[in-house]
Amino acid sequence: MMGAPDEGFAAAGPDQQYRSLCNVEAEEALIGSMLSDNRQIDGVVDRLRTEDFAHPVMATIYTAACLLHAQGQAATPVTIKPYVEADPAFQQWGGMAALAGLTSQLHGPARAFVDQITSLASRRRLFAGLQDTLSRIGDLSQSLEGLVDSADSAIYEATAKGDVIAQPSVDTVLRGLVDRLDEPQKGVKCGLIPSLDAQLGVLGPKNLIIAAGRPGMGKTAAALTYARGVAEQGFGVLYFSLEMGAEELVERMVADINFDGTDGIPYDAIVQKNMNSYQRRTFCRTLEYTERLPLHIVDAGSLSVTRLAMIVRRWKRRFAARNIELALVVVDYLQLLQPGEGSFSNRNEAVGAISRTLKATAKDNDVAIMALSQLSRMVETREDKRPVMQDLRESGQIEQDADKIFFVYRHEYYLKQREPKPSEQMAHDDALAACENKVDFIVRKNRKGTEGSAVAEFFGRYQAMRG
Repeated sequence: MMGAPDEGFAAAGPDQQYRSLCNVEAEEALIGSMLSDNRQIDGVVDRLRTEDFAHPVMATIYTAACLLHAQGQAATPVTIKPYVEADPAFQQWGGMAALAGLTSQLHGPARAFVDQITSLASRRRLFAGLQDTLSRIGDLSQSLEGLVDSADSAIYEATAKGDVIAQPSVDTVLRGLVDRLDEPQKGVKCGLIPSLDAQLGVLGPKNLIIAAGRPGMGKTAAALTYARGVAEQGFGVLYFSLEMGAEELVERMVADINFDGTDGIPYDAIVQKNMNSYQRRTFCRTLEYTERLPLHIVDAGSLSVTRLAMIVRRWKRRFAARNIELALVVVDYLQLLQPGEGSFSNRNEAVGAISRTLKATAKDNDVAIMALSQLSRMVETREDKRPVMQDLRESGQIEQDADKIFFVYRHEYYLKQREPKPSEQMAHDDALAACENKVDFIVRKNRKGTEGSAVAEFFGRYQAMRG
């Protein structure tokens, strides 16, 4: 090491354990390699952030070197001098003599030091974050939920990969595509609603999918069936319920599971607890099926989108510990989420923040997120009730962020609300019979597929969707 760390550096960590997570010699060797051969800077700058350095002087030199290189200038001790010579910490470290000395030694390629520096930086962030949480545990004014979130944030910050910028050539990308031509497409389908699968396609990792509809259309039933189908295939599923309790969701699911196409346990019988003896035995036997499903419900009456992201990260780790891939997250529904920190002048801005965070959460955790969304009341004012994109509440940002958008629509629901004139009764009855138990899935955005419609069956008495 060319110069000893100053007292400020020695105090940077809360104790000696923190200090042991610093390798200043590696940081100095990295800087020496970069200044000796500026061509190495390009291979480092996209992997290493200024805040990854333990020694503040090394961070300052690194920032100056990257700035000079970006401007097309040589990064040398001489050109860096104006950026650092007025800093007392730099002088205490050893000044220009120490900086010049870094380039006089053979340190090896810069990339040899990057992995260790970033790894130690992650450990320091984890240590500092958990220490902060521990220091506040005894403060009873701090909520337990807030402390858990703080600890979870520390873990996330330590494991986050950072903003690494990939810069491959076209032929490199194409070569990878050619090598993976015979691999199955990554992502999930429901399997229980084939018509929707055929039209919507695979829900890939990092995708944000919006399933929208007016109340009574069957959004939750469709989402529960979709989630169950994915879990049946062995993928992990996390279902955030902000409107219904976990018990109500499971009651609906049990009715769906036990529907054989003609008969089963009516949802009302489950809710009102007036099942006959056979239905009660069937209800209890459902446990044998559900205990094999990697499907978990987050029952939250009020939830911010930032806390949702933390919970997704936590369950990603939990599923991985069981050798299960968390593939699908369902949010029921988007407008009930809180935007988290920040002030918003109107509801559109708040929903935009929620949408952006959901998309970021899908990307960061390599999962598909299906968010249910309410449509505006404008649908009810039109003669034709089939929804269009403009019916999405606060639709601008949602449309932009979503990879797929589909509407859930049941014409039967609206026909049953009409009171036809006597002369129209026969035509009304024929129309009602034609759409009985029918649900339309109208795909209006599909980045990796085509738009169109699919028809499935919805048996409301059993909360069952069938393809």
